[in-house]
Amino acid sequence: MFRRWTDEHGSIEKLYEVSSGNTGIALAAIAAAYGAKARIYLPSTAPKATEVLLRVLGAEVMRSSKSLTVEVAEDVKRAAIRDGAVNLDQFDNDANFEVPPVHG
Repeated sequence: MFRRWTDEHGSIEKLYEVSSGNTGIALAAIAAAYGAKARIYLPSTAPKATEVLLRVLGAEVMRSSKSLTVEVAEDVKRAAIRDGAVNLDQFDNDANFEVPPVHG
């Protein structure tokens, strides 16, 4: 998702995404590698360990009172628009479901 966005639109300075774990961790790591600021929104049910790891990766963490990631998604979209950030929207992004070919 990150690579497709940058290929089509240029660099990302600020990235906002909702996640309860793996996708947020991956995006936080990629954002750090590319010098982008990541803000990951977590539902209230996300494990504390996920929050700690995201912070270690340099992401700003926003914990929601809502319990499901899909319930937080609209809040993140609005915040990204307000702040001029990119929201890759893992739930409605075809690139999230692509698997790159394995070369052996």
